[in-house]
Amino acid sequence: MERKKMTRGLRAALFSAGMILAAGMAVAQDGTTLTTVLPAGPTTIDPPATVTGDFFPMITMMTEALTSFDSTGALVPALATEWSSGEDGLHWTFKLRDGVTFSDGTPFNAESVKFSLERMLSPDTTNTRPGTLAAIGQVNVVDDLTVDIVLTRPFAALPAALSLPNAAILSPASVTTAPNTMALVTKPVGTGPYMLESFSSGDELVLVRNDAYWGKAPYYERQVYLAVPEEGSRLALLRSGEADIISQPPVSELPALINDPEVAVTFTPTSYMIQMVINTASESEPRLQDPAVRRALSHAIDRQTIIDRILFGAGQMPQSPLAASVFGACPAGDFSYDPDLARQLLAEAGAGDLKVELIAPSGRYMQGPLVAQAVAGFLREVGVDATMGNPTDWATYMSVLYVPRGEAEHDMGLLGFGASYNDPSQALSLFQGTNIPPAGFNAAGYQNPKVDRLMTDALAAADPAVRADLYCQVQQILVEESPSLWLYVQSAPIISSVEVTGIDAINLWFVTTYAHPVE
Repeated sequence: MERKKMTRGLRAALFSAGMILAAGMAVAQDGTTLTTVLPAGPTTIDPPATVTGDFFPMITMMTEALTSFDSTGALVPALATEWSSGEDGLHWTFKLRDGVTFSDGTPFNAESVKFSLERMLSPDTTNTRPGTLAAIGQVNVVDDLTVDIVLTRPFAALPAALSLPNAAILSPASVTTAPNTMALVTKPVGTGPYMLESFSSGDELVLVRNDAYWGKAPYYERQVYLAVPEEGSRLALLRSGEADIISQPPVSELPALINDPEVAVTFTPTSYMIQMVINTASESEPRLQDPAVRRALSHAIDRQTIIDRILFGAGQMPQSPLAASVFGACPAGDFSYDPDLARQLLAEAGAGDLKVELIAPSGRYMQGPLVAQAVAGFLREVGVDATMGNPTDWATYMSVLYVPRGEAEHDMGLLGFGASYNDPSQALSLFQGTNIPPAGFNAAGYQNPKVDRLMTDALAAADPAVRADLYCQVQQILVEESPSLWLYVQSAPIISSVEVTGIDAINLWFVTTYAHPVE
């Protein structure tokens, strides 16, 4: 596929827009390279240390886990071919795929599974999701192609949770080879269809095809991911031919892009819930500790207007804290826009003069700062003194949002959270008391023993119907207590050249592994 050269005028324009075009930046110049441009790049590519789900597809192109999900949302075999659970729910047996090698030539086997899972669980390893697979007590090698995983408590979602890149299997020999360490891997070696060529934290990731891959071979020899925070610059790169795919285009351009014969627009479905997490332990505005006040704020938000006018339709109204596509989701409360009711409830709660500060990241969520500004505006319309801090980059934002209970200086923060393995045990863990920072992602600092107990019971239940009912109860409690303002379920617009096809959508993200030119 013929690629265009970057013009001097475009290069100057991108410089002025704030895009750093460093010498040696990889761009597509021939038909063997696919270039994808994102708002932000991964800061780490060590599977357990990966923070944000947006970067999971890049990790899974290099490394693989025991299980995976296909584009229909079905759990499928990956490095494990089959699995089963004992009657007590504590013993799981996984049969492994034969004839697989890591990209360094060493064999994939039960020992490598044991090594990788134990490394992930080690307190000495950087792990951004320590609670997700914390139920694993032991990993035992039965034979070269069989492992037994022994749990400390029942965890019915184990096979699904093992699909996460955090549980990816790495070559044991590579982990202790410099510059890699047991604490942090900077050059992951896995069994995936691509291998690492180069990585610049937060800026650029270049992958090269693994021609010894055991599975289906991808088309492109190289795939390049570039971070370009400014959305107009991302679109300019696509139009110039320097990029094949971009995410989060200027949303205002969506109507025109849909009608542009030179590009393809795909709205990928997600389970990604965008919400305004409330600091339930706020000391600057202690009335936010009252669920009645938080419920009142929910009725102040005109969600449909945000979806229609700010997102141009790239979102769906919530029915609960979970996207409707997630297992166990149920209609759980009233998300109607009723400013008169909001004023009434605030007055009844003695919070007619409520004062709050909102924060939001830049370049992370589609129209994120504008969404947060809209929320602040709706709150002001019902009498709340709502102000908004300056948007910050994602790394800075996380350091402000994820702080121990009682230490946050903001009152509300924009946050996206979903079910990357299509199970409520992950998505709803955002509100478990055991996940309050620094132990997890409960940025609301929300604590409810009944929610914690229901979540524990749901993980122990083998019957899917029982699990679904327990999770429905959790959702109903959460809506009643409103530790967050659930705004909308995001649809992710992916813009690509009409010359490229085969872009897939799995769970929360889009996947380019098997993209290829249109024939």
